[in-house]
Amino acid sequence: MKKSVIYLFAIFIVAVAAAEFLLIKIIDMKMDVSAEPVELSFPKKNSNAVEEVKKVVLSVPYISEAPRGIWSEPWVNGCEEASIAMVEKYYLGRESVSIEEAESFMQILFDAQDLLYGSNRNADSVRVARLISDYASFNGVIKDNPTLEEIKNELWQNHPVIAFHYGFALQNKNILFLATGSSYHNTVIIGYDDATREFIVNDSGDEIDGQNHRYSYDLFMNSLRDYDFSDNKADGPARVIFTSPKN
Repeated sequence: MKKSVIYLFAIFIVAVAAAEFLLIKIIDMKMDVSAEPVELSFPKKNSNAVEEVKKVVLSVPYISEAPRGIWSEPWVNGCEEASIAMVEKYYLGRESVSIEEAESFMQILFDAQDLLYGSNRNADSVRVARLISDYASFNGVIKDNPTLEEIKNELWQNHPVIAFHYGFALQNKNILFLATGSSYHNTVIIGYDDATREFIVNDSGDEIDGQNHRYSYDLFMNSLRDYDFSDNKADGPARVIFTSPKN
């Protein structure tokens, strides 16, 4: 009799334990079903890589628009040709260019314009783009009203940018523009520095401090103006030429 009672009591204990276990599992299942889905968050990669790169300086060789320091025709108006030459040599992997080599390439561009247009003075963005297409080993695409971030993005991709300016607006004391002239100028943007909010530029018209010259973002962006043949002044739209290597 006592053994039977003990046996039954043992069965009862086992049954209670099993029921308890099942009850816990059922509660857990209900909690899983009713609970709000958990959203896992991971650090997002910044899609705008430019924001992560605070300074860029490309190794674009500097060429003066007057390679021998003779500031007379055609060299005195050779900023467009010098800019094309600098970008050309950059894409060819050159970090320096001799005076003879610079003059030779620029003369080709002078002669081409004389043949096409009857003059090599004041080549606007359209003429510069054509010279690039016909005589350079890189691509050039005209960009109207570029933003600061668009220019920085090109530089971040190792692409120098050719810029067109109303020269007086650059406020460079080393470049003397004539009040009676067009005040047209051309530079190559080779980098930027977010810490100082400046573009780093090869300015072929500045024989004192033209290489890696710095212009503030605001001043530089406000100076962008293409040449307008209708009034022979640098008062056209804000334009640059984005460059890239040919495939």
